[in-house]
Amino acid sequence: MDRKEAYFDLGKWHGALIFSSGEFTDFRAYVENADAVDLHMSSIKLLSADEDGNVTHRALSDSRLSTAWIEKYRGSLSDSLTMHANMLIVTAGAYFENIVFDFLQNYFTHKPKALHTFIGGEDNPGHIKISEVFSFDTLGDLTTELAARGASRASDGPPDKILQRIKTLTGVEIPSDLHRQIVELVLQRNTIAHEIKRYPLDKLDIQGAYNALEELLRKLGLITRGLGLPIYDPGNLLPKTVKQ
Repeated sequence: MDRKEAYFDLGKWHGALIFSSGEFTDFRAYVENADAVDLHMSSIKLLSADEDGNVTHRALSDSRLSTAWIEKYRGSLSDSLTMHANMLIVTAGAYFENIVFDFLQNYFTHKPKALHTFIGGEDNPGHIKISEVFSFDTLGDLTTELAARGASRASDGPPDKILQRIKTLTGVEIPSDLHRQIVELVLQRNTIAHEIKRYPLDKLDIQGAYNALEELLRKLGLITRGLGLPIYDPGNLLPKTVKQ
């Protein structure tokens, strides 16, 4: 991407956050609506055979077998809801990482002098091989590659360190309460993804997690705009600036 075309795309992430949490709310409303589930169950037909051995379909009856099957089905729906909720926390953790990456890539693209700490080796920060410099056709291509490389390194690691790097680079601190929410979200994501832990629904706050990410996105958008860097906000996540 050419430097002139680079911008922080709030619209992409704003939409993803809205739809991810909204779709879960719709799914939960259905699963926890006894009437809706009963109506669905009433439409299910069991594969059977008549007295002549012909394959037929019959409705669920009040037999013990049917009752047991219905209860098992209800339990499966409940388990699916819980699994969906846990996976939404994992997705939220991935959104955090990628939102920060996009923010930093845009930042480094337009402020390449800030890249020094995040390119080169640990013993030789700020340096790249001359052969690598000449492997790019234009300076813009080189800057784009280095910005992506720097963003990858700056967005890697525990959320505490990542948010601290943002403060160091931009001079703006993420509010402490939002900082805490993001740290807790990533910790919960890690236990689900890496320790194969499944939290019950009452231990998950899906809406809270996605609200926190939206607030972080808004904050990063305000930082971007405050620095005079290009930004795309089709959903009007940011407050309008007041003309003097």
